Amino acid sequence: MFQHPRKLIRRYTRDLLKGTGPSFATPAGDRVYATRFLPMRPHKCPALAVYTLDTNTVEDSVKTAPRILEHQVDLVVDALFRVEAPFDPENPTAIVYDEGDAMALLIEDLMGSNSNLGGHAGDSWLLGTEWVGIDTRDAHYACLQMTFAAFYERAYPHVDDVDALDDFLRGDMRYRPNSVIPTGEAHDAVDLPGP
Repeated sequence: MFQHPRKLIRRYTRDLLKGTGPSFATPAGDRVYATRFLPMRPHKCPALAVYTLDTNTVEDSVKTAPRILEHQVDLVVDALFRVEAPFDPENPTAIVYDEGDAMALLIEDLMGSNSNLGGHAGDSWLLGTEWVGIDTRDAHYACLQMTFAAFYERAYPHVDDVDALDDFLRGDMRYRPNSVIPTGEAHDAVDLPGP
């Protein structure tokens, strides 16, 4: 069964950042989740959440034939830390800042050394980071959000459905060679033998 590339990217990233016990990849250990909503508990930090947000189609890829669209998805890694008081992103405590920077460095190194995300992406890179505060009824958290751009391609219709395509029987191209000024136009028409 076909799985969406975003799902594959999320799960690969989760597994990459989790590593394997007893040699976990980050101080979060096995608390790395492929979800936007962490099962937060005060004694379960630091923890990481991996999720995807917006997906955009790379504009030039819509001009391909056969149709192979390149998509850019925002891949987010949230690193969650427990703090003793409400977190102010404008004035973080040195301890949280240092822990966050150490975690960010590990995440950047892991993601950078696997920029094709196990073959599920053509490329990926860090777009930016942002600190946010999260307050619950029971505890206060500081969250370092790291957003990566990940690129993947999809063929339409899916390559498993190639029989659904009409046979290509005629090519008809018009173009203006060497100029943007309409001084002359070339025209090619090619008929191909039928099936």
